[in-house]
Amino acid sequence: MVGLAVTALAADPQVGDKWDDGELRYEVTKADPPLEVEVDKLVNKDYSGTLDILPTVNHDGKDYAVTSIGEYACAYCIFLTGVKLPNSVTSIGKFAFADCDELGNVEFPNSLASIGEAVFSACSLTSVTIPSTVSNIGSGAFEYSLKLLSINVDAGNQHYSSKDGILYSNDGKTLHTYPAGKKESSYEMPASVSSIGDFAFYGSPLETIQLSSTLNSIGFAVFADVPWLATVKIPSSVSSISPGAFAWCASLETIEIDEDNEHYCVKDGLLFSKDGKTLHTYPPSRKNASYEVPSSVTRINAYAFAECPTLKSVTIPSSVVHLGKYAFYYVEDPSPLESVYIPAATPPECEGNLLFGSTVKLYVPQGSLDAYKKADGWKD
Repeated sequence: MVGLAVTALAADPQVGDKWDDGELRYEVTKADPPLEVEVDKLVNKDYSGTLDILPTVNHDGKDYAVTSIGEYACAYCIFLTGVKLPNSVTSIGKFAFADCDELGNVEFPNSLASIGEAVFSACSLTSVTIPSTVSNIGSGAFEYSLKLLSINVDAGNQHYSSKDGILYSNDGKTLHTYPAGKKESSYEMPASVSSIGDFAFYGSPLETIQLSSTLNSIGFAVFADVPWLATVKIPSSVSSISPGAFAWCASLETIEIDEDNEHYCVKDGLLFSKDGKTLHTYPPSRKNASYEVPSSVTRINAYAFAECPTLKSVTIPSSVVHLGKYAFYYVEDPSPLESVYIPAATPPECEGNLLFGSTVKLYVPQGSLDAYKKADGWKD
């Protein structure tokens, strides 16, 4: 009798298969040749130093090209100081390196096409250079990176440009990112800018910002956490301001708007829609201890009263039928807000949690308490 040697054959790879090499975990993204994987996770969250990602990895005798970095792959790795990406990588997923406190150096490959949203949020980068191959940069890609002095763009990039270290669209019409580490106290926006991207000035130390006279739209959280900005003057050309544009802007006390603006107005220091039906923003540094929303208002936007440290009491009229999510967003709990009065027997519609804080007292009509306890946004 002849003995036969039996060798187990490795199963064919499938999209979604995962394995790790002790340092990185990989996920198969393309299971037919040429095989491809993305970096799914940095296995050791305490990894220290520079992470050098290889262009090709071998598993079960098969070679895989590393073509992407997955969402949250290396997020919160607080001892990571640098990253070298291989020339095989074409995309970096959202939040991939977010909150890597010590991350000060990243080498982008010339193969890179896409940088996801908030990829390098709250990192220690001081300077980055965007390759000519990049065609997409997600919102807030470099938000709250307080040491970032400049964002440079390689010549030949057809989608982005840089001037004085500030990231713009290639045609100069969109301001994407003003590096939060720049030391200037004032900034005059170029006349070419017609839109400001989400989180554009997030965390910047600017004290004054002169907006472009041709500005049309202001994105989400554009001035968020700009601690020294006390006054904003909105030109007549602006037709769109995203909810939360001024959230967490701790020193903002005054919002001014050109009287010829057809879409917005300021009443009693607050920003409203031109018809007065939507309350957009209560300036966080306004000194009043109480505020009564006008009876003309039917909607209160998301983040409208976010982080208002001196505001103790708000009265919401029965005319209000809709409140945006996080309308009363407070990080601290208990929050400075003490009471909210609302005479409406039927709870206004809420997009989501209003985030009053656990100690806020909500006063509603007698007989309506059960309705509020069951209503989305109020019951929480």
